[in-house]
Amino acid sequence: MAKKVRNTTIFRQLMLSIILPVIVALLALAFINYHNNKQALVEHLKEKNEIISDRIKGILQFQDFGLEIIESRLDERMQALSNKLANEYFIAEANVKSIDLDQVRRELSMDSTLEDIYVINENGIVVNTTFEKDLNLNLFKFGSSYEQYLKGILHEGKFIAERFSIEDKTKKLKKYSYQPTNDEKHIIELGLYSEKANDILDIIKKRLNNISARQASILSVELFIGSGAENEFSYNQDAHVPESHKAIMAKTFTERKSNYIEEIEDGIKKHYDYIFMDRNNSQLYDSAVIQVVSDRSEIDALLRQELIKFSIIFGVTILALLILTFNNAKLISNPIEKLLKKVDRITKGNLNERAEVEGNYEIAKLAQNFNTMINELEKSHNELEQRVIERTAEIYKQKEQIEGQKLELEQKNQDITDSIKYAKRIQEAILPPDQLIDNSLPESFVLYEPKDIVSGDFYWMANRGEDTYIAAVDCTGHGVPGAFMSMIGYNLLNQIVNEKGITEPSKILDELHSGVRKALKQDMEDSESRDGMDLALCKINNKKKHLEYSGAYRPLYLVRDNEIVETKGNKFAIGGQEITHSSDFTNHELKISKGDTFYIFSDGYADQFGGENSKKFMTKRFKNLLLDIQEKTLNEQKKVLKETIKKWRGSIRQIDDILVIGIRFN
Repeated sequence: MAKKVRNTTIFRQLMLSIILPVIVALLALAFINYHNNKQALVEHLKEKNEIISDRIKGILQFQDFGLEIIESRLDERMQALSNKLANEYFIAEANVKSIDLDQVRRELSMDSTLEDIYVINENGIVVNTTFEKDLNLNLFKFGSSYEQYLKGILHEGKFIAERFSIEDKTKKLKKYSYQPTNDEKHIIELGLYSEKANDILDIIKKRLNNISARQASILSVELFIGSGAENEFSYNQDAHVPESHKAIMAKTFTERKSNYIEEIEDGIKKHYDYIFMDRNNSQLYDSAVIQVVSDRSEIDALLRQELIKFSIIFGVTILALLILTFNNAKLISNPIEKLLKKVDRITKGNLNERAEVEGNYEIAKLAQNFNTMINELEKSHNELEQRVIERTAEIYKQKEQIEGQKLELEQKNQDITDSIKYAKRIQEAILPPDQLIDNSLPESFVLYEPKDIVSGDFYWMANRGEDTYIAAVDCTGHGVPGAFMSMIGYNLLNQIVNEKGITEPSKILDELHSGVRKALKQDMEDSESRDGMDLALCKINNKKKHLEYSGAYRPLYLVRDNEIVETKGNKFAIGGQEITHSSDFTNHELKISKGDTFYIFSDGYADQFGGENSKKFMTKRFKNLLLDIQEKTLNEQKKVLKETIKKWRGSIRQIDDILVIGIRFN
């Protein structure tokens, strides 16, 4: 189908070729400029935040250094107190719970407002303390890591002093030490507040609060410490994390990466930066997040000004381009419009029309060449008309000849088709009648689906005494060649069993092999025939519950107790170029049980292409299908097999003849 071409004008083409690229270039330039300005402003704020982050880290390092000096003095005092408690007051286990720790604290000259004593048993329970609110508190509930920490202190048997940590309830600095009793059944814990340490903490808080006052665009700077499990808190006790920011705060703690969020509050565009700060060198807290709140309204105002400037420049530029393009387009389009009108008249058959030649530029040259072309075209037109008249008469004569040949070919094709259909009636006539099969094998079915009008697959049946013979045969090829082979095979089987009286299946196949080779003269040295057949042959005696089977490439399936037992045929065919087999066909004997179902078949069913990926049906899927339909009658099985292969094939053509025979013994 030809592609539809839209009408256009020179002005439109100039718009597309000149103005459109300019518009695209200006827009691209504006976008790059806007993006670069925005990026520069954002980077500037980012650098500010990094400077603030570095200053906070420096302040906290100063804090750590000051606290370390105070801690070194407290460690000596706490170890002396802890040793005295372990070696003098808690020698006997019996007095651990009952001893008056307030009295002990006075005897040891401990400050009751700043220093506390705790006794923890091996189950993590505070069994005695000067701090009554923590009595009977289970410390193991604080987590498995803390539980393992306390148990390790009991087993190591030595004094351990921790660094300052921030108490969860008071948000004050407190230092703890641990030492097991001599019997290693209790832990003596000391908890000491330090006014000097808290003074340092207050100084640090003031320094943090003053950072934002020096930056005009920075609204506030806060330091939140914790682990992100909704227990973080700020050095400034009045500060808090907004509810809408809880998730991003937790994400910053968990991923240990900085994040940000923007919100508009009271007409101000606020940018919240949450900067993660690792504090592995301090036991005050595991980690911290710096919250920097900045005002981005000024950035947006600057960017809006840039957009307004660009819009004005863009509008003026496009207007000027439109005016210039329109004026130049008119100089070119007017002569061309006149030329187009002449072309339209010529197109309608007025070959006496000629273009007007105006000026001395390219369009005038075009008009001259156009007139020359029309002169040649008029001459050629007259000559062509005469040739068309002559050629039309010749084509009409050839058409009559072709139509006659077509009718003759159609008649021959119909004759061939009628002959093949007649051959089909002959082939169907030699197949065992349904009545014979029903009388001999009451519970059975034959699924017979030829690929073409005639088939290379056929089934054969004979009765001799108490024995019933039945075979599923797959001849070389399909269609007419296969049908000829099926006639040879059918006649030979009748001769071997009914005339020669050979009754053992394997001997029948041996005789059939010799008969096919003789009929097709394959035993002659100059023979080029390679035709033959694969088959499965069964001899059934219902009274003796006995079955004999022999096969050429085709197997026998026995379904018993919902399992398939496969008996394979010999791996050589009937007929073909092979002069003699390495051995005779094998005879298999099977004992029949009630409910047994047997199947013999050609390869057409399993080899059919189809399904979603256009693959073969395959033997494994065929076996599973037979097992799935065992609860059905034989007639129902035939229907399922037929519908299944039809659905599997879909729109794909049938590639081979299909033959499946099923027999059940009851």
